[in-house]
Amino acid sequence: MSHPQPAVLFLRVPAVAPDREAAYEKWYDEVHIPYRMDKPDFLGAERYDVLVGRQRYFVFYELSSVSALTSAPYLALREWEAAQPADTFEAVGRSRPVGLERGVYEQVSGPQWPSVAIEAPFAYVAGHEPAGDDELALGAWYDDVHTPNVARIPGVLAIRRFVLTRAQMGAQSGLRTDRPRCIAVYYLASESVASDPAFLREQETARGREGTAAAAPYVLLGRLVRALRARPVASSAT
Repeated sequence: MSHPQPAVLFLRVPAVAPDREAAYEKWYDEVHIPYRMDKPDFLGAERYDVLVGRQRYFVFYELSSVSALTSAPYLALREWEAAQPADTFEAVGRSRPVGLERGVYEQVSGPQWPSVAIEAPFAYVAGHEPAGDDELALGAWYDDVHTPNVARIPGVLAIRRFVLTRAQMGAQSGLRTDRPRCIAVYYLASESVASDPAFLREQETARGREGTAAAAPYVLLGRLVRALRARPVASSAT
């Protein structure tokens, strides 16, 4: 029997107006994320302040499968949000602010939710754009060579690797950004790990194996500011 592939909804969110920032963060943490936690296949969420990168925040929603984004309860929530007054944060979120990026990724390696390491204080995200069949070669190298090397660096607590889903979804499920195609998420004990010379050498090597000449590395470093787990749903034994 096949099992659903664990997945994440990966959002990269631009800054809001300074006079609304505190209210936005309170709404996102106390309203927006919790509204999703009782929807099918939503397991948890982590929101980060961006320390390195062009966005203001990034968020991972932990999903038991990509079907979380096409369930009737989730689509009904999105319809309700879209109907809210224009001056509310719900309306702002649905209007796709300039710079918003939103990708759906399936997990291919690393610890699965709810591993304690996933709630590490810092997360480093490296995006890759391998050319054609190089995606498989890059993934094999990551799992066989890169991940063991990086795991030996003090302060690296876990590494997870994801690829952009090929699942078909309707427009109601929301904006889907198609880059980067592959991401690796490194969970770090401290911010300083991201500037460790050994860690930086491994990142440079990983970029060199993409098989493409990227104009600039895709990197985000974030500090965890909110982690929320969905309430367990009782199920009957079968």
